[in-house]
Amino acid sequence: MLAEATGSQQLLKTDLTPLLLIGAEVGIESVRTVATSLAGEIQGCVTARYGASPTAEACVASLASALQDLHRQVRPGQQVLGIGIGLPGSIDEAQGIVNFAPHLGWRDVPIAALLSEKLRGTSLADAPLFVQNEADMAALGELEFNPTPDSDPLLYVSINQGIAAGVIVGGRLLTGSRGYAEEVGHMVLQFNGPLCSCGRRGCAEAMIATRAVQRGSAGTAVRHSLGEVREHLASKDRETLKAVTSAGHHLGMLLLNLATAYDPGCIVLGGSVTELGAPFLQPALDVLDAHNTFGSSASPTVRTSRFGLNAVAIGAAALVRYRLTHPALPSANGGSAVTVS
Repeated sequence: MLAEATGSQQLLKTDLTPLLLIGAEVGIESVRTVATSLAGEIQGCVTARYGASPTAEACVASLASALQDLHRQVRPGQQVLGIGIGLPGSIDEAQGIVNFAPHLGWRDVPIAALLSEKLRGTSLADAPLFVQNEADMAALGELEFNPTPDSDPLLYVSINQGIAAGVIVGGRLLTGSRGYAEEVGHMVLQFNGPLCSCGRRGCAEAMIATRAVQRGSAGTAVRHSLGEVREHLASKDRETLKAVTSAGHHLGMLLLNLATAYDPGCIVLGGSVTELGAPFLQPALDVLDAHNTFGSSASPTVRTSRFGLNAVAIGAAALVRYRLTHPALPSANGGSAVTVS
């Protein structure tokens, strides 16, 4: 029984060619799904858009359709060990419930139950489901599929429309007593700062994430997409460079606070805003290096995710492997353990 394995290395001693992990990222406007080997190698990928402000039911319908399309891509006879689902917001992993996802407009959504119902009668109906926050997923992807000697503790910071962090300590995911440990985007960096989606002012999200780099000198959005921000950076537009540099400086402040709290060996940065590159990331590194004098220690290693925009989906696949080799929690849909024949 795979659920009785004591660790990833034991699992990898078996002939795993016919075995697959499936991961999905439920984003604000689209869903991204991947099928991987147990070593994290991508075997298939399907994305689907559902537009802004979707209902939970519409999201789940698109997700179920994308998962079935993905399953049809893989070789016949390959066995799916489970499906991991990564979402923004606070997640009750044991129950498969999204407690609160402000960017999706969801509260108390039983995502696992809804997806199980949509997959009933399909080839994926019996696959165990595992649900977790997107940053926690991406952190697990780094742990399971891209381990490095300096990655304990490992801190993954996801920067998109919101900001979240996944923390791995001693090979274990730190989620907190209520599942809110990853919500670092709502740490306040500036009193009476810009309004955040949570209703408070000066949160890291408001100072660093998508809206911050799109903001003009008047405090309102003047760039309508990250692609437009990149174009204006390439043309050396001063207002855009100022906004991106400011966001980068505040990212450095956030990383400094997180480094003080968790003393990580490695910080991994991911999410769409990191695609802006050096104009955003270098100011953050400068702030971290200039102020990280606590204990006269060197700054932690900081790098971007090797998985790029697939980081959450690949991390969701990693969650399946992680839960099968660290079986502290049952699957959210009560799916049965998988046997290797």
